[in-house]
Amino acid sequence: MIKNNLAVNLINIDVTFKQKNHVIKAVDDVTLKIEKGDIYGIVGYSGAGKSTLVRVINLLQAPSNGSVIVNDQNMLALHSNQLRYARKKIGMIFQHFNLMNARTVAGNVAFPLRKSNLTKKQINDKVDQLLALVGLTDKKLTYPSQLSGGQKQRVAIARALSNDPDILISDEATSALDPKTTKSILILLASLNQKLNLTIILITHEMQAVKQICNNAAVMENGRIVERNNIVNIFSQPEVKITQEFVATANQIDEAIDSVLAQPNIKHLKTNEVLIKLKYIGTVTDEPIIVGLYKQFEVTANILAGNVENLKDTPVGNLVIILSGQANNVKHALKFLEGLDVKVTILKIGNDIKSVIGGSKR
Repeated sequence: MIKNNLAVNLINIDVTFKQKNHVIKAVDDVTLKIEKGDIYGIVGYSGAGKSTLVRVINLLQAPSNGSVIVNDQNMLALHSNQLRYARKKIGMIFQHFNLMNARTVAGNVAFPLRKSNLTKKQINDKVDQLLALVGLTDKKLTYPSQLSGGQKQRVAIARALSNDPDILISDEATSALDPKTTKSILILLASLNQKLNLTIILITHEMQAVKQICNNAAVMENGRIVERNNIVNIFSQPEVKITQEFVATANQIDEAIDSVLAQPNIKHLKTNEVLIKLKYIGTVTDEPIIVGLYKQFEVTANILAGNVENLKDTPVGNLVIILSGQANNVKHALKFLEGLDVKVTILKIGNDIKSVIGGSKR
């Protein structure tokens, strides 16, 4: 077989479940390609089919139709012993850790190695290495009940790495954790990706997690992938409504807009004012845009809300501002902004300006 750079290649995958008198299509004709060494996010609300889809990767869920190629192997063509070995190269971590309370941390991490050819000393050494890797060296003889949620997840990660997998699937693994702990677990996953050249597939409904560590992402809805792209394009130019909702939640710009619109001075906008949202990407964020508006057009800009963040070293920003000035000047200022590849959305518009540029959103 000719090897390629794909860790996962799912082709036209369907998964259907029969329940009494009807059929549920959990995954509907999904094709997904994930490159080796990538951190790939699969995002969707509960019931979107994302967890069912990733269970197809190691055939914990057999597809009704389609092809499953993982690590250059046709998973559907493997015999039971071959499949058992192939599954060892696909680690999984889950939301609720699935640790054995009667075993110590070391016992949990060592459990997948119980039928390996390693000696007791080799297993013990490997457990030590894995616990060091996840920052739990001092918890070796501790029991799960004595650990915090974040520590339990680190044990689960160490256990998932015990068979030296090429792929690590994180199925909502941070959903039960507080934001600070979630961030630390995501930082750990990113470091493992670099240290071990590990392909990581992050299944989540939290776009903030995707934003923090993923290179690429796919958005699922009703069993289908409705959008996929690199992380910069997903956040700067979301195409479908559900992706736009996820992105707005992650950057909290919609909440900021709602707060701005509730302000008394915005409810009663002056006739020479326009409330707009600017969305921009890349080097545009380095330009003194706001200062330029006054210098060139005598239009003042009052920043009411906004954020700028770096996604894979690319600045992406959102600003909510009021422009005020003579109507024609504001019109020229808006065209100037659009000429800088800034997406302008008109949120509210004063009567004087509305008569010149119209009230439609851009």
